[in-house]
Amino acid sequence: MGKRFGALSVAVVALALTIVGVVAAVTDHNPSGLAKDPFALNGYPPSSAQLALTMRSGTGAGLSALLNVDFHRGRVDANVQFPMIFTSVSEDVRLIKGRLYLRNANVAQGPWYALPVKSPNFFGLSLEMVRPDIALITGLTKSVHHQGYQTIYTFRKKSIALTSLGASGRSTLGSFLWTITTGAYGEVNSSSIAVTSGHRVTTLSLTVLSYNKPVQISEPSAKHVHTLSKKLLRQLMKSLGHSGVMLPSVAQLSTGTVA
Repeated sequence: MGKRFGALSVAVVALALTIVGVVAAVTDHNPSGLAKDPFALNGYPPSSAQLALTMRSGTGAGLSALLNVDFHRGRVDANVQFPMIFTSVSEDVRLIKGRLYLRNANVAQGPWYALPVKSPNFFGLSLEMVRPDIALITGLTKSVHHQGYQTIYTFRKKSIALTSLGASGRSTLGSFLWTITTGAYGEVNSSSIAVTSGHRVTTLSLTVLSYNKPVQISEPSAKHVHTLSKKLLRQLMKSLGHSGVMLPSVAQLSTGTVA
């Protein structure tokens, strides 16, 4: 399957869902909307979303992913691209019913590898896409810029605790830049994080491509699925060049407080 890259696929889905879940959010059932805002949700949680994710670190090598999220059924489908020296590796990733499925997308009819994971609260995430409660983000220097129907929030912190994406879980201090772009009625359009630790800069960007488009995410047939243990996953994470990526802890982001 190209197991070496499967571990980072797990991280990609986790990172995407983390950055989508900016903070606890509320909805505002406003029946009107601006026609020029292509992402206007009019205060109603989306049934689905298509998202583009990119991550870059160090010398510029990184990854990209296209994600389809079914909020109603609690499913995620993603295609993750890993650049190599002379080529690239592509992974298919699905999150369904508390299981993460991985497959080498370059091998037709190849086997799936699966491991149990804790699924996020998809309904909660859909609410957060409607209108993130920016006021809950504290401990950061904040600025606001308006551009047409969009509002761009920028948060900065010069000294913040960072945790390794890899299995070591080591921590250090670095600087942090976070932007959240919302639409006419507060729905999330995009979000990005830039973290500097020493001479290493990590950027993570998530862009909404569409809301409420039809999405079909099917569960792989059991006869084509093999088990990927968490122990093997930890070993794989150690072998990844991206394991040195430093990001704020999930706990800091999920509480909306960065101290």
